Amino acid sequence: MAEVDGRVAAHAALPWVHPWLRSPLLKYQLKKSKSIEFALPGSGGCRCCCFDGRYVWMGREEANGWIVRFDPADESYSYVEIVGMSDINAMCYDGSYVWFVDNQSPARYAKINPNTMAYTVWTLPTGYNKARSASFDETYVWIGLSLSPAKALKIDPADGSYTEYGFAAGENNCRRNCFDGSHVWQTLSVSPGKVAKINPADGSYTTYTFAAGENGPKSICFDGSHVWVGLGTYPAKILKINPADGSYTTYTLAADNDYAFSMCYDGHNIWIGLEGSGSRIVRMDPNDGAYNILSLPSGNSNIGDCVFDGRHVWFVPYQGIPKIDRIVAVGGSP
Repeated sequence: MAEVDGRVAAHAALPWVHPWLRSPLLKYQLKKSKSIEFALPGSGGCRCCCFDGRYVWMGREEANGWIVRFDPADESYSYVEIVGMSDINAMCYDGSYVWFVDNQSPARYAKINPNTMAYTVWTLPTGYNKARSASFDETYVWIGLSLSPAKALKIDPADGSYTEYGFAAGENNCRRNCFDGSHVWQTLSVSPGKVAKINPADGSYTTYTFAAGENGPKSICFDGSHVWVGLGTYPAKILKINPADGSYTTYTLAADNDYAFSMCYDGHNIWIGLEGSGSRIVRMDPNDGAYNILSLPSGNSNIGDCVFDGRHVWFVPYQGIPKIDRIVAVGGSP
């Protein structure tokens, strides 16, 4: 029990953890791994997810912009079609609303009330295409556009207005981003890969370029000490970055474990969902990069995203029937 309490305390201290999850009364509730399917209109799986302190939210990758609200406590769910949006690619929670973006041209972004599921959609100007990332810096929502060169938008949650910051030539194709407590980190999916450390106050940034062969960063998370980036390589490479100076250590997965498309941190392990390896996921020790390869139930092809809810890690596959998979996040095997 002491070990569990220690992990809860470590999780509660992370800068991006919602205040609801900072309570010392929070305890992990161990349950078996399972796969939960949703009966939704249309077809296609889920590309992204986030947690708001009570619900896990998912965005679908299909022509209609469906958003799913899932309650981990009783496994009930609700859904709503976001009119005018499609191919929802990333989402985050700002303490009051869930924000999400789509992969259209031009791109759209939206916020939804977690209780009423009422939503507001904003459409960007022509040429502002393919929004692929969303994170919250405790004041603003940041989204990244997959352009050449890329753009980052800092959105005021109060009214949806934004400030635009452009990247330099060759700094293209935003994928996922994250906040480390002081800076926003934006992946740039080029070859070799790059990641930008952005000062939220004024949009100034420093770009770090990876070594040759370390291409196409797709996923990112922060563990309280280091920024982690997953590469779209074959096999996948996982980078552990020192936020102070951009220096990093590379961990290469075994053959046939490809394309690190999603990742999250549970207060103890880095969890990685693989896109090019069927239903495989990775549990990695952030201290030394030691890892285990795990498999989700059959039918879960290509992991679009993952999130930790304070008790379990949830994975969403984006191919096949819409579903969510639960993995026990505390020690041992799932």
